[in-house]
Amino acid sequence: MTVTRLDDLIIGVSPAMQELRDAIRRAANLDGPVLIQGPTGAGKELVANGLHSESRRPGKFVACNAAAIPEGLFESEMMGHVRGAFTGAMRDRQGLVRRANHGTLFLDEIGDLNISGQAKLLRVLDTREVWPVGADSCEKVNFRLVAATNVDLAVAEIQGRFRRDLRYRLRGLVIMVPALRDHVEDVGRLAAHFVTTMAKESHTAALALTTKAVNQLERHDWPGNVRELKQTIERALFLADGSSITDAHVARAVADNEYSSAAALSASDMLHRKELMELLTRHGGNVDAVAVALGVTRSATYRRMHRLGIAVPRRGPRLRSANGSDDAVAMSDR
Repeated sequence: MTVTRLDDLIIGVSPAMQELRDAIRRAANLDGPVLIQGPTGAGKELVANGLHSESRRPGKFVACNAAAIPEGLFESEMMGHVRGAFTGAMRDRQGLVRRANHGTLFLDEIGDLNISGQAKLLRVLDTREVWPVGADSCEKVNFRLVAATNVDLAVAEIQGRFRRDLRYRLRGLVIMVPALRDHVEDVGRLAAHFVTTMAKESHTAALALTTKAVNQLERHDWPGNVRELKQTIERALFLADGSSITDAHVARAVADNEYSSAAALSASDMLHRKELMELLTRHGGNVDAVAVALGVTRSATYRRMHRLGIAVPRRGPRLRSANGSDDAVAMSDR
């Protein structure tokens, strides 16, 4: 199993990040549940992954958004089921808990888990047994529960939305993830990390961040935290057509993010994507020709493709068009 180093997951040299890494290392080899708290987009799943990698548990790291599991499917999703247990159960299902046996189960947004699911999760934590739906017997499990939330569980308890006994089980080990504005000195390092990572993913040379660009990034408040910073760098790369990302690119990217969704491309991006797909089709997947048509560099074209979710064209069998010329290079679109 490939283990990611903690220093590769938690980027930054600020006191806040040093303290976070220390907390992860102290908690890693303890057996009790861990509750990770922090604002949306601060990197709580990375902290959970870091806990798993530092623990050296031989099992898997299994992640799930607890709020996304429908109440009626909780047992099947978490505990698994046997074939024929209910209508539509065409085969056995292992379930998340058994997949995480000897490993780590990460439940994000646990503050939004329904009350029924909370009761069933608490029983598994108490008994360390899983009873798949329709099974004749239970199965012992050994997993580490790591949960995350941006909800105040004490308030949720008062409102009747969270069980007190489960909150007590989770609050034994609590790790707080700071908001990005609380360690702004790490913004430049994080931005450079994202630029390098995205360049590798798109098979292009990494652009430099100018000093003014970094200063511009550091002045922003980052209400969306590290996730917003990553999206801003993605958009700045899309805008950049030279050898560097400037403060002008950053300012435009920050402004655009105010109107964009984390889950979907903006209307403007959809138009750019449509135009780029049409050009790629027209030029048979020849990125050089598309770059000329756009009036930008080849690298800038690749960055735009990556940003808009267009896979790098791959050459396929040459097809003969109706006029007898070789044409139509195969493309893949993700």
